[in-house]
Amino acid sequence: MCLSVLWLGAAFPSVADAAPPAEVKVSVRTDVVANTVDKLVYGHFFEHIYHSANNGLWGDVVWNRSFEQDRENAMGSPGWTTRGEIISYDGAEPQSRLLGGFEFRDLDYTVEVRKTAGEGGVRVLFRGSAALTLGAESNSVHVLEVLPLRGRGQGGGDSRPVALAEPVQGAFAPDKWHKVRVRVEDQRVEAWLDGKRIFDVQPTNGGPSRIRSAGWIGVGVAGAKAQFRNFLVKGLDGTVFWNRPLAANVPGTIVERWSVTGGKARVVDTPGEALNDARCLELSGTGRTISGSRILI
Repeated sequence: MCLSVLWLGAAFPSVADAAPPAEVKVSVRTDVVANTVDKLVYGHFFEHIYHSANNGLWGDVVWNRSFEQDRENAMGSPGWTTRGEIISYDGAEPQSRLLGGFEFRDLDYTVEVRKTAGEGGVRVLFRGSAALTLGAESNSVHVLEVLPLRGRGQGGGDSRPVALAEPVQGAFAPDKWHKVRVRVEDQRVEAWLDGKRIFDVQPTNGGPSRIRSAGWIGVGVAGAKAQFRNFLVKGLDGTVFWNRPLAANVPGTIVERWSVTGGKARVVDTPGEALNDARCLELSGTGRTISGSRILI
């Protein structure tokens, strides 16, 4: 039998307190059964994707240890860049960018969108797989649908989107910032474009058009290039869930979860520079003691 004792809230004396800590004795009764595990609890499966276990089952306190998630190419998605509070996509293929909030349920989601090129659609994603696509079908209609899940382990299946409502005629003017709003309450979805409501639907329970009960938010494109800014996701009671494109978008941020104070830093991805990975951070001090030195971490 392996016995582990975890101490929580242990008393640590200060430097000024020279008195030794009180002696503590712990008695463990291995012959007494406090609780039993139900016989039906077996083989539970938990797949660690999208940081789902962080700060929980996985207690790693060093996030983004290999610096692969950065503000210019977050999550390794080609074509996506972040400048200040604006997220841009300049790639050629249809792409989606997950922003977080994997447990979001009922919400009120607003974002400003500008299409910079192409005749395709611009997407606002919610509840994990539902999407409002503006300017779809050669920039002629707006559609509300559930997108197929093509992630790892999906095993193929139907790859066609499922419409939540009939398309609405309308275009998406290029090089103009549009305000998009999506409100979700249970299975009811309402959507507005520049203050005008274009959808108000409630899929039937249990049907193929039923949306997931919870899931992440995001943005995407389908045959276009676009920019996104001024994200705001609130609960229906007004509680702010999300109000910026990246959780680590703070002053001094070099890559996600890392910041620098009192010096300069840059990402180095030249072959041969990093000792044990494809990239590293180069830190340059500004003080007299380390001026001109290079520290690679």
